[in-house]
Amino acid sequence: MNPSKQSNVLIMVNRDRCGVCGCCVPVCPPGAITLHDACLEVDHETCTECMKCLPVCPTHALYEIPAKAIGTSGGRVR
Repeated sequence: MNPSKQSNVLIMVNRDRCGVCGCCVPVCPPGAITLHDACLEVDHETCTECMKCLPVCPTHALYEIPAKAIGTSGGRVR
């Protein structure tokens, strides 16, 4: 992770709710959301926390948590 970026929140994916439709992928300005092996991935090093992905998810599978809740400051989390 870029040491100058301190994440306040992390965008997470609820895999039980995610239909892997990909609606969130094109609305992510920095391209932090990708589909790999029929799973959604959020690259927290790239994510700018703009939250544009949250309202477009038809199943509400994307959600935010405080970064300190999982003890990380970034990186790929599935």
